[in-house]
Amino acid sequence: MAGSLALCPSGLSLQTNFSSLPAEIQCQILPFLDPIALISLSQTNRYLRRLISPERSHFVKRLLQLELDFKYGGIIPRFHAHDNLLLPPCDDLKTWATIRYACSGCLKLLSHKHFDNHSLLRLGLRKPPLGSVAATQLSGWEIGDAKARGLRRQARLRAETETRRRWQELRQLPSHYFDNGLPLEELADVELSGLKRERRMCNECCYQQGVWARPTTSNAGSARTPVIKSRPMRYRDATERYFPGLFSYSAEDLKGFPERLKQYRTNAIEFEFWTTYRVRCPTCAIWQEMAAFRKGEGFGFKVKPRDLERSDSADQSGPDFDNWKCNRCVANEIGTEELARMLLSFWKHIVDPELHGFNWRIAYGWHFLKCYTKENKQGVTWKRILQWHKGPYRMAPSEWELFEKEADFETVSTMDPEARFQRFAVWSDYVEGCLKPSGVWKDPTRKSGLQHGLVSKVNRWFRSWTDNCVAMEHRTQFFQRCTREFEADPGRLVDYVLQEGVYQ
Repeated sequence: MAGSLALCPSGLSLQTNFSSLPAEIQCQILPFLDPIALISLSQTNRYLRRLISPERSHFVKRLLQLELDFKYGGIIPRFHAHDNLLLPPCDDLKTWATIRYACSGCLKLLSHKHFDNHSLLRLGLRKPPLGSVAATQLSGWEIGDAKARGLRRQARLRAETETRRRWQELRQLPSHYFDNGLPLEELADVELSGLKRERRMCNECCYQQGVWARPTTSNAGSARTPVIKSRPMRYRDATERYFPGLFSYSAEDLKGFPERLKQYRTNAIEFEFWTTYRVRCPTCAIWQEMAAFRKGEGFGFKVKPRDLERSDSADQSGPDFDNWKCNRCVANEIGTEELARMLLSFWKHIVDPELHGFNWRIAYGWHFLKCYTKENKQGVTWKRILQWHKGPYRMAPSEWELFEKEADFETVSTMDPEARFQRFAVWSDYVEGCLKPSGVWKDPTRKSGLQHGLVSKVNRWFRSWTDNCVAMEHRTQFFQRCTREFEADPGRLVDYVLQEGVYQ
């Protein structure tokens, strides 16, 4: 608005024309300015600054207006509470790096990493869409004594209360009652989104004002060391969660990652969502991601997404948050050698469950295969599958004796890895031979073409083993090789965690 009123039609400057107006008319015009134009006008000369006398609330509104400008605040994310969908998604790091939010405490435009989930996603605190009530608010400048301004504020509060009551009633109505044919969630975005952004504060301002000292669902830590819930991120496993960027995977490497199968899911998944946390180090007072902190000895680390940070350990009731320290503070206090020992211990702690899971799935697959080839009523045996496959096989004669047996995991695990992979390749080719375009399983070893008994035997766990056995074997060998390398040179972990900005 300030730019569009730079010159009036007569060619005179806005300052000359506005200043020449009587003070009563000037006071009638000022309330219709937007927050950015009001502050800009107050900085024009001493007279207008004395007349407007901008208060802190006016600067807050100006900052809230700037966060909606793409030049300063980036795009406006959309959050659909009905299906818990955030656009752009949290793992779109390149887009989120350009988004800024206003803090009413320190009056700065900050990255989303400085705010908890409620400050960004709650209806009254999130960024409102363009054209909504909150995005088109005027400056709210008023003239009069304190009592008159207070009465007007009370009237606005009564109007807001009535608006909330009206929306509570609308939520009980069927969809065909909504104006303009818009669903309730979109109407709420237009009418109510962003109306309480003046209360939004960054994590550090909340800490300084004692917000995290009170019981709140956002703080999983203590008053001295707040552990603030942040956005969920997608990771393939715990090593990627706690050591992001430690390994540089190529596109081919990423294709070879084994899928993850969960008890509560029908299909296998490639990623898992992990809740991230922002923690304020009690020593250096720097906010970092939780992975940058060493939690001392005797605490239960959060290894899997379903694990709780407050889970009780055998010798003490939950983690002692006040003793947490970031990696840099630990290195300054007890030295890099002790930090290397702690990091190596933590690496083994998060890798052991991964190895246990892969080993169990690999063993389950071979055990299921042995049981199937021995107990099926179709006459399908491992020897018959080998006769159908016909090779060629490349292995030592001693390995061939084991190769011909209908062996379980204990026997297969003693085989040479190359012979074990060939054994699995035979089974994989057999399974693919059973699949027909019609979706019916047929036994390729039988000329009669009868329906294969495997269709009633195979479950999703065994199918997952068939699709991912080689990938799980390679991933297991990768973890074991990395553990040996870190044991030989634990300083590699120290050099990584002390890099600038790794956990920021």
